[in-house]
Amino acid sequence: MKEMLEVVAYVNQQLNVVNLGNEFITSDDIKFDEVVRAQGRKCCKEKRRKLNDENSVVDALKKLQCTLEKQVEVNKKELELKREKDMKQFEMREQTLRKYLELEDTAQKLKIKDQ
Repeated sequence: MKEMLEVVAYVNQQLNVVNLGNEFITSDDIKFDEVVRAQGRKCCKEKRRKLNDENSVVDALKKLQCTLEKQVEVNKKELELKREKDMKQFEMREQTLRKYLELEDTAQKLKIKDQ
């Protein structure tokens, strides 16, 4: 029996295993200050990290959505301004053409009167 306990102690020492009652904790769970960490700690940290990553992705998507909405508004305003500009140019051309036609018409009338 004594030999068996010595063998278990030797194996535990070689594997860096600490026996706390019925739980065995490996050397991965013991930090440099030899404080034993809880088994679920890494899992909790991993869950928090994933949650933070998901939250940062959600925030980035919200910012992107806001940016896209602003860009859509800017594009709409630019299109509206372009339409207004084109409409004004069309009206100016139409007025110029009308004046030109009126001048030609009056010039022809004057020629007819002169003959």
